[in-house]
Amino acid sequence: MNQARVEFDGAKRRALYHELHRIVAHDQPYLWTVQVASKWAVNRRMQDVRTSKGLGLFLWHPGPFAWSVAE
Repeated sequence: MNQARVEFDGAKRRALYHELHRIVAHDQPYLWTVQVASKWAVNRRMQDVRTSKGLGLFLWHPGPFAWSVAE
């Protein structure tokens, strides 16, 4: 990592980072194999509700702050 930070030759720097990524991938302590899916229910009166791919309803900007309730 330190070598790649100071390497000015793009090809050499790229090779160093590829080696770093290979080492990190090989030596990782664990691997995520499952992503939990969430089920959401929203009342039909709620307007401007949008989802973010992979993040659901609440974990994105502007999230619930942009929602409104129909009269």
